[in-house]
Amino acid sequence: MSRVVHLASEARPWASTGGLAEVAASLSQAQFDAGDDAWLVLPAYRDALRVAEREGVVLRDTGVHGEVRLPVGTWAWRALRADAPGRPVVLVDCPALFDREGLYHGPDHVAFADNALRFAVFVRAALAALPRLVQGPLDVLHAHDWQTALAAYALATARAGEPPWTAGDTVAPASPAWSQGDPWQGCAAVFTIHNLGYPGRFPVHVAGELGLRHVHPEGLEFYGDVALIKAGVVWADAVTTVSPTYAREVRTPAHGEGFDGLLRHVSDRLYGVLNGIDSAWSPARDPHIAAPYDADDLSGKAACRAALLAEFGLQADASTPVFGSVSRFAHQKGLDLVADVVPDLVALDARLVVLGSGDPALEARFRALQATYPDHVGLFVGYDVGLSHRVEAGADAFLMPSRYEPCGLNQLYSMAYGTPPVVHRTGGLADTVTHASPTTLASGAATGFVFEHADAAGLRWAVGEAARLFRDAPEAWRALQRAGMTRDHSW
Repeated sequence: MSRVVHLASEARPWASTGGLAEVAASLSQAQFDAGDDAWLVLPAYRDALRVAEREGVVLRDTGVHGEVRLPVGTWAWRALRADAPGRPVVLVDCPALFDREGLYHGPDHVAFADNALRFAVFVRAALAALPRLVQGPLDVLHAHDWQTALAAYALATARAGEPPWTAGDTVAPASPAWSQGDPWQGCAAVFTIHNLGYPGRFPVHVAGELGLRHVHPEGLEFYGDVALIKAGVVWADAVTTVSPTYAREVRTPAHGEGFDGLLRHVSDRLYGVLNGIDSAWSPARDPHIAAPYDADDLSGKAACRAALLAEFGLQADASTPVFGSVSRFAHQKGLDLVADVVPDLVALDARLVVLGSGDPALEARFRALQATYPDHVGLFVGYDVGLSHRVEAGADAFLMPSRYEPCGLNQLYSMAYGTPPVVHRTGGLADTVTHASPTTLASGAATGFVFEHADAAGLRWAVGEAARLFRDAPEAWRALQRAGMTRDHSW
């Protein structure tokens, strides 16, 4: 048995903006289910406290509390533990920093100016609390993305006999609840890059405000600023990305976001580990969908399709392909390409249902498309967990034209739900989806549709291929569905 602690800025169901929350939750639970002593630690956001109240989960005060002392002030915190089954979940409660609407930005979509401070305090409080909560020495500290990268920095500098911070903290109770020595002795740090496009870059003066050392090009400095993601890349014992292809891509100027040289330098400890999904995404036992189904009996999918069309006020016969999309409206995700091909979908007499939000201009564009093509386009601006499941179950094919995608989860959900994904060949999409060519269809290897260039022409071609196969070769389509559904998408 290994003792593993995951530090994450979000995790389902407590707080979520996307894939990081899914991975932090499902990976830690999978390790716990496999017999490890796996823990999950995240901030006690206002949203997380609401989830606990809504779900009837008691957040027990552990009695472990303290102060984080920085050059710019002192912040009090306490450790709460969720009284719920599964791996232990600890919430670091610091109302001064986390009792607000939103995780990283407010309702106006403007990032909180104190984000560097917020997550530096979270990391320091978590590292102070863990020896008093975990009964025994730790084997692995797993930090996720820039928000928790300072944990790897703290472990490595402390191991070298150097204090990681320029100001000390206090914590109570004063001694660990166990007496087996230094809890960090022999603990390895793993740092996972979920998306290099979010590096935690801040003005260089922030390093002084946080009491950080090593502000130089080989350390935290990044082109005159500081990039907190470097704390994980430089100091972790192992660095992972969320797919093998993305691990190769980030070492290139095209995808490295300015960090490609550093990532080539750490190639000997950089690994691509493909994300998995958990049992919450199974059409055989999904409480959000109209009818259950599996690879051996797809009949329930027709009921899910009919229910989805009704929910969006659309009509379609059995030969009309229904395309679905669930995504943030962001340049990375390529939803502008979906908007570009809507006239082509209309020409194919296909239907499109879209769930998402983000860029206001793109939201407005989709609203205009829905108004122009009300019989073909259904739209929900926002996010709804149940609806995301219903789109996966009710659509015939799933559109995911990301310009880059470190791993992606929706293509895995889609395959599990018998909804072949249409994807751009990049990152984890390239690792998980096999294009439906005559050869791969004949061999049973095909699981979706893959286009090479992230532009409207590529997506238009792939959508046409999907619509043609759906209409003209129903047996091949069923085989394509079953091939995706029978793949092992778990951790």
